[in-house]
Formats: sequence, C-alpha cells, structure tokens
Amino acid sequence: MKFTKAVGFAAILVVGLAAWSQEFPRAELGLDYSYVRYAPSASYTKGHSLNGGGGSATININSYLGIRLDLQGFGSNHTAFNIAPNATFPGGLHGDVQGNLFTYLFGPQIKVRAHGFQPFGELLFGGAHSNVYQDAFTTLCQPVAGGCGVSRRPAQMLSRWNSGVG
Repeated sequence: MKFTKAVGFAAILVVGLAAWSQEFPRAELGLDYSYVRYAPSASYTKGHSLNGGGGSATININSYLGIRLDLQGFGSNHTAFNIAPNATFPGGLHGDVQGNLFTYLFGPQIKVRAHGFQPFGELLFGGAHSNVYQDAFTTLCQPVAGGCGVSRRPAQMLSRWNSGVG
C-alpha cells in the first residue's frame, strides 16, 4: 500500500513539474532583417542605405524576466568621393570608401505572458562598430602626406584616447 501511494505521489509530482516547466520557454531565439538609412549633411557626400540582419537570444529566468542579447550586422556600402580643393582639404580628395556596421546589445527583458499576446519591454545596453572611418582614412587621406590634417589612423587615435594617453 505504501509503495502504491509513493508511486502515485511520484507520478503526480512528475506531471506537475512537467506542467510547471511548460509555463514559459527557457530560451527564445529570433532572426530578423534590418534597414539603416544614413544621411550626412556634408555637401560632398550623399545618403547611404544599409541592409542587414541579425539575431537575438533571450534566456528566461522566470515567466516574466529574461536576459536578452541582440546582434546585428549591415553589409558593405561603396561610396565614391570627389571633394574639390577647399579650406579643409587644400589638395581635394578622391576615392571609393566602403563601410560595414555591427551592433551588439544586451540587457533585461520583462514580458507579460498572456494567451496569444505577449507585450514586453527591454532596456538594452551595448555599442556599434563601423570600419568606414578607418577605410576613409586609408583610401582618402593616406595617399597624400598629411592628408586630411590627421597624422594617425582613426583606430590608433581611439585606442590612445581610451587608454588616457593623449
């Protein structure tokens, strides 16, 4: 009799735990398409459209709180520059520049799980990385000694600024 009750209790416990674990997914994955429009105001450049995409992953701590990671990447974009000589660029500049954009964000996500409707809010922190300034410097400024009035590559200037050396 005790064995039968123990088996019955174990079966109820296993079914209850299985039902409890189905209340919310432990992880959620997503893929998406993104579009970025960049429209600088300088007279020698024009707007750019970047198409890309990425994905996200959310690890749910409980039914309403999760930690989210969102990664996006945007493809290459070529732009031809033809800057006539002026006060900023006395020799003018000519060249083709390419750039990519990558973003990475992470943070908490709060979600209300209702039947078929799941509103959520998130507070994501992170950054973006683009190689367009590095490529512009190499393509437009390097062929001319002292071109663009800058002596160091953008990545070198950034690392010196971050380290506090200046």
